Amino acid sequence: MTSKKSHPNIKLGLTLLGIAFLLFVAYAGYGLYRESTEPPTLRVFALNESETVDGVVVHLTEEDFEKWPSLGKAFKENDDSVPAPELRMSPALEEFGQEYIYNHTSDTPIYVEYEGEYFYIRTAIH
Repeated sequence: MTSKKSHPNIKLGLTLLGIAFLLFVAYAGYGLYRESTEPPTLRVFALNESETVDGVVVHLTEEDFEKWPSLGKAFKENDDSVPAPELRMSPALEEFGQEYIYNHTSDTPIYVEYEGEYFYIRTAIH
């Protein structure tokens, strides 16, 4: 006569593992949903010229504003926080960061100059 007894700790462990997996899937799914519905936000902060000595200064042109419409909106409409739908895709966000946020090669921050004023730019992903 063989009696099959399940060890209660194994059932509890598998149940907890299953619940943890479901929570992870729900959390990841919600994050992907939010990323697909809410674009990143572009934030612009004013600086004094003396605060830019430790970094690289990029002088903004009309070409920059054509390439990155939210950048143009932030500066031309004097809005320090604008949605940036063109940065929704990771390659675009990475390219934008390399051009206007931080130079990882030389390990220096990037500042921008527009009409004689200096700024630093950050992106926020919701």
